[in-house]
Amino acid sequence: MIRVRFAPSNTGYLHIGNCRVALYNYLLSKKHNGTFILRIEDTDKLRSSEEFTHNVLDSLKFLGIEWDEGPYFQSQRFNRHLEIANKLEKDGILKRSKKQGGDMKEALAYKFPYQDVEFKDELRGVIKKDKETIKNIEELVILRSDGTPTYNFCCVVDDYDMKITDVIRGEDHIENTWKQILLYRVLGWQIPRFVHLPLILGSDGKPLSKRHGHTSIDEFRKEGYVKEALVNYLALLGWSHPEGKDEFELNELIENFSIERVNKSAAIFDEKKLKWLNGIKIRKLTPKVWAERINEYNKDNPVIKNFVVKPEFYNAFKDHGETLPEVLENMKTLTSSKIEDLKLVDEIKTKKVLFDKVYDYFSNQEKLDPTSIMTLLKEIQKETGIKGKELYHTFRILITGREKGPELDKLIGIMNITLIKNRLNKFKESIQ
Repeated sequence: MIRVRFAPSNTGYLHIGNCRVALYNYLLSKKHNGTFILRIEDTDKLRSSEEFTHNVLDSLKFLGIEWDEGPYFQSQRFNRHLEIANKLEKDGILKRSKKQGGDMKEALAYKFPYQDVEFKDELRGVIKKDKETIKNIEELVILRSDGTPTYNFCCVVDDYDMKITDVIRGEDHIENTWKQILLYRVLGWQIPRFVHLPLILGSDGKPLSKRHGHTSIDEFRKEGYVKEALVNYLALLGWSHPEGKDEFELNELIENFSIERVNKSAAIFDEKKLKWLNGIKIRKLTPKVWAERINEYNKDNPVIKNFVVKPEFYNAFKDHGETLPEVLENMKTLTSSKIEDLKLVDEIKTKKVLFDKVYDYFSNQEKLDPTSIMTLLKEIQKETGIKGKELYHTFRILITGREKGPELDKLIGIMNITLIKNRLNKFKESIQ
């Protein structure tokens, strides 16, 4: 049975690159009915924090990447690490090193044997470290001078104890892998399969970082990206669908995922494509879920205070906005009578007769009636000669305060007549 693990450190917010690693591990385990393990590598005492641990857990839950075991914490397994280190020292495989430990206390280290080391990467083929290079490398410290175990040693012990069959991680770990393989051999343990994923680069061809903009899941959540779009796009950063599709559902992704379809060349992060996907995924939500997601977002990141989105708004606004705050921004026409663009007032001034007709009509109405509104528009067309797009464009400005937005027939059914009256009064004041 396949057993994989995602093992981030809790020294920062979860990065897009780490999330892709988590996703690929999750997909492989789901595809083969395996086990996905979460392990927090918290050996860096100074930089590790509960805040970052919470962020890791919360980000994975947000994306829907659920773990089967864990979370395990590396720091809680130090006794096990020390047990193995002491055994290796007793067997004469590890020795105390004054050079690494300094004057105070000696570190426990392993001297690399002068021999070629190679391993098979399931994505890249055979990777080799020749013995001449190894000669120039210092000893591999297992326990620091303060007695704490090091990353490479903890990683090997934990992966062995957790029966990990496949290690999927970023290519920046290749330098660690050959060291870990030496430790596997020394310990006489079975070596797992390794896959080292390509880097994710920004548009300038350099490794993705904050200089390119957003890099953490938290930041994308605050910008109004939905989990369906993020998971879909993360999968495309190195992997391709057998049919070349860019948009797909999670169950389809699990069914089609394979390491063989992962590209070993670097992936370029394109936020424009992510935003395009986000718009598609928002529109594919059911009206009920659509409203829930927008309300949840608006509660945590207020765009319109004290406003509740209803499922019946879906047909009018689903196509207006590629992120959740963009959808909410368009909904301001349902809540505010403020005329934000004064150029619209100048346009209305040139159509005074049309304005008067619309103003008089709504002044005498207590509710919105789509049928009588259509009758009104026909009368205005007959009296003023204004027709077609020009007529509807001006009418839209008067009742919504905007030049663009949802189709009027969909909008009228959910608008508040009192708000329309207030907006028309503001237009009247501005015209006068």
